[in-house]
Amino acid sequence: MLFIRILRALLYFLPHKGIYVIAWLVAFLAFYLLRFRRSVVMKNLELVYSEKKTREEKTKIAFYSYVYFLLTMLEFFVADRVFKKIKVIVDKSLVPNFDEYKGFYSISIHQGNWELLAARGGALCKKKISIISRVIVSPSVDRWVKFQRARLGYSVIDRVGKRAAQLMVELVKNEEVVGFMVDQRRDHDLAIPFFGTLAYTNTSLVRIARVHPAPIIPIAIHRKTIDSYVIKIYPPIDLEFTENQEADTIRNASSMNQAVEKMILDKPNEHYWFHKRWKGFYHY
Repeated sequence: MLFIRILRALLYFLPHKGIYVIAWLVAFLAFYLLRFRRSVVMKNLELVYSEKKTREEKTKIAFYSYVYFLLTMLEFFVADRVFKKIKVIVDKSLVPNFDEYKGFYSISIHQGNWELLAARGGALCKKKISIISRVIVSPSVDRWVKFQRARLGYSVIDRVGKRAAQLMVELVKNEEVVGFMVDQRRDHDLAIPFFGTLAYTNTSLVRIARVHPAPIIPIAIHRKTIDSYVIKIYPPIDLEFTENQEADTIRNASSMNQAVEKMILDKPNEHYWFHKRWKGFYHY
């Protein structure tokens, strides 16, 4: 907690461009000198792009994924100041009838500034938003993150046990939005193709939607400039439910993974590539 206080004090009065410069310098240190998780990032990009991009293009995507990830983290430390000054616009062009939707499940990914998406997205989309989040291992850090998120105006549901699923359903029935991050590996769940290679995929949301139907709408946030963003609404996932529950789960989770692929490919340099997404099916 002392570290958080010191970092907040250092960042609080910096202009946004100054925060970006710090993120760039730390990213340069981590990527080029310390080579922190560089092998994982480059192997992920190799799997996704193979010969479609040159080595130089993949390296540039990799480096800027470090820059934007660090910028997102630094922005969150002083989000109570910075978020108010960031310009955000909403792109509903792919879903012209978006405003007609009431309660729904939203899927997003670790790209752009996902905390800003939760903090500003609700008001801009005229929806009340709650997000599903893992409990952070450190109790003191977990308390601070929850405090910061509450200060930014959105609710957090701990991803623990059946109660989380029950709360999700209750909120959607109340015509609210529940945000769910679906781009990371979930061990021991089903292996579903992702960019053409099997990957353990979180299927809990499509299972919940089977029992408690509501649209699943992908929503991403992309940087336009250092201090402006675009929230992009994608068409709802095409869900299909039959008497064969297991086949439905595989088919609907595959559709969800395809939507995630589109979001990543729209802005690959802002995606969180550090994760071993294909662990168990790909040599890291």
